[in-house]
Amino acid sequence: MAYIGKTPASAALTSSDISDGIISTAKIADDAATAAKIANSVNSAITANTSKTTNATHSGEVTGSGALTIADNVVDEANLKVSNSAVNGYVLTARSGNNGQMTWEEAGGGAYVKLQTITLSGNASTVEFNTNNFTSTYRDYKMLFSNVDITQDGDLYMRIGEAGQNPLDASNYKYAARGFDSNGDLTTSASNGDSKFVINPANLGADTDGRYSNNFEVNIYNPLDTGSYLAYSGTGMMNNQYDRPTAIISAGQYANDYGKQFKRFQFYFASGGDWAGTGGTITLLGRAN
Repeated sequence: MAYIGKTPASAALTSSDISDGIISTAKIADDAATAAKIANSVNSAITANTSKTTNATHSGEVTGSGALTIADNVVDEANLKVSNSAVNGYVLTARSGNNGQMTWEEAGGGAYVKLQTITLSGNASTVEFNTNNFTSTYRDYKMLFSNVDITQDGDLYMRIGEAGQNPLDASNYKYAARGFDSNGDLTTSASNGDSKFVINPANLGADTDGRYSNNFEVNIYNPLDTGSYLAYSGTGMMNNQYDRPTAIISAGQYANDYGKQFKRFQFYFASGGDWAGTGGTITLLGRAN
């Protein structure tokens, strides 16, 4: 610029000489703004974000970079939320109210579930199933006697009771039983008012070495129903006092006190016989409602 007279002296440019907004983005050279010219809080955010890894590709049991998926054939028992530990041969069963709403249980026959097994490892005057096994989860129960023996000839009896109570011995047990042995002999036993159920219609034969083992079942129907009499039935094979295999069938009712819930079932013998400790088993199964 030409001047008349002397050229004015040079003066430093100050911030007051620059109006707000006069420097546009276009006037700032590329890569001209350094970290020192940017607020510390912005620099910190940039540094933190730079160190992040986003949308990484995952490998292993979970794969993917955006939407993640579980790889095939990787979910095992350890990754399941189950109320108990796994046991070989058990099946996973839905049980609402249990941890994870799933439980490992032994597969029963059809709708039956195994609840308890008693192994006869020593002589015993009685065996029984009691209150802990009888709940509203199950309606009916089956007791399987496998390879069981007796130390002295005698009939097999069953008494029932409530939780925490002695087995009932009043004359309210009504039953009928019949047996047919390998010699063709027919035996029967019945009562309209006994103090116990008689499961077999003829004496069981004594045996303590397992050669003449007995195999049968006793079914208990809806023992927690307070609106009906408790009923049972029994079938199977027993050896009588002559060591003859005998087909047996029996059934009965406890015809009184239908307001009770029966949770105790005791099995014992007449004439002082004991259960022989020859390794036989008695298994309790429950049929779900």
